Amino acid sequence: MSRERATADVPVPTLGPLLIRARRRLGVSQRDVADRLRTLGAPASVSRHEVSRWEREMRQPSRYWVRWLGVVLRIDPRALAEATERVRWRRVAARSPWQVIEISRAVDSAGAVRLFRAPDPARPVSRRARRAGRAAAAGDPGSGPAHGPPVG
Repeated sequence: MSRERATADVPVPTLGPLLIRARRRLGVSQRDVADRLRTLGAPASVSRHEVSRWEREMRQPSRYWVRWLGVVLRIDPRALAEATERVRWRRVAARSPWQVIEISRAVDSAGAVRLFRAPDPARPVSRRARRAGRAAAAGDPGSGPAHGPPVG
């Protein structure tokens, strides 16, 4: 059986759980990890709070600190780097302006086809949108777009 098939259903840990598991396996606190990193990484220092932010995935360590975290926590630095990249890509995907939306098609009484964005059930509807919807349902001609008919 190939390695890919054997590990296909096993979730790959991201940075936070990987750091927490390694730290607990060694039986050290966040402060101990920060102190050890301070003794190894001479030009810069790290606090317990920064270690906590890495574990909560609020921030990602730089390549410099990933290498030293591997030494301190006895983890393969490549595994830490991969876990850090997974967190980075997940954050990029969450901030992405490209979202999947559902487009609905409606045909009115005159036979014109209108495309519109289907309402998202998770997103609350504003008062303005509810008011416009009620006015459109009542047949109010002023409920259309803010601009007038095309000039031409």
